[in-house]
Amino acid sequence: MALEIEAAKNFADAAAEARVRRIVYLGGLVPESARSQHILARKRIGETLREGRVPVTEIRAGIVVGPGSAAFEVMRETYTGDDRELQNLIPQTLIDYRQATRKLFESERRQVQYTRWVEGGLNFRGQDHDHTYYAKQAPATAHCNARPEEVWRIICGVGGQNRYFFASLLWRIREAIDWMLGGPGMRYQRPDRNDLQIGDIIDSWRVIALEPGRCLTLTFGMKAPGAGVLEFEAVPGEHGTAVRAIGRHAEALQAGNRPNPNADNQ
Repeated sequence: MALEIEAAKNFADAAAEARVRRIVYLGGLVPESARSQHILARKRIGETLREGRVPVTEIRAGIVVGPGSAAFEVMRETYTGDDRELQNLIPQTLIDYRQATRKLFESERRQVQYTRWVEGGLNFRGQDHDHTYYAKQAPATAHCNARPEEVWRIICGVGGQNRYFFASLLWRIREAIDWMLGGPGMRYQRPDRNDLQIGDIIDSWRVIALEPGRCLTLTFGMKAPGAGVLEFEAVPGEHGTAVRAIGRHAEALQAGNRPNPNADNQ
């Protein structure tokens, strides 16, 4: 925190020398029970700026509790603030952080049908809130002279006796390891038809999203610390088709970092 305080002092002095008329500082809501050094530092920075010669307007904002909010995704410490005065000013029912988190989880559990991968979608995180919202990605693209419908037919033929488009030997090794651990790795099967549907099983994968003729999304079924998704896309071009493959992995949170909206307030 010392570095932040020093920076705030230097900023206040520089603003005064530059004859800045007003400083507007965006801080954060700080409940009395706050223990986070990050939150406490934001409060102390506001106090330090106000000790300077330039007038300060401090705006304190709360986090957005919902998918995609960076603060919500990284925050593991919960707190309770006294909102009675705020309730008197705003004619609506206010809920605390735990209630908001519980409502969010209930909303995410409702099945939503996707045609392709969506960042943070619970379907793509193995239906598990203990898997990170933002997935790591490994993309690759190749170009060919074939028509998109020809490429799509090949994409939909993945798995089973056809195996995979690359490094099939490595896949067999991974499948054998999974089988020894009690997983479905050695299950080689796929539908007889080539027009795949959502819910179809392809070896240890399952079709979880589909945009016919364009995009196929598979979820990983073998044992792994987290949830995996593999997506193939055939993109029409002026001279053939671009084939995009991207693997995504939502890591499993460590036990101490898992959100638990049902836990009692400490």
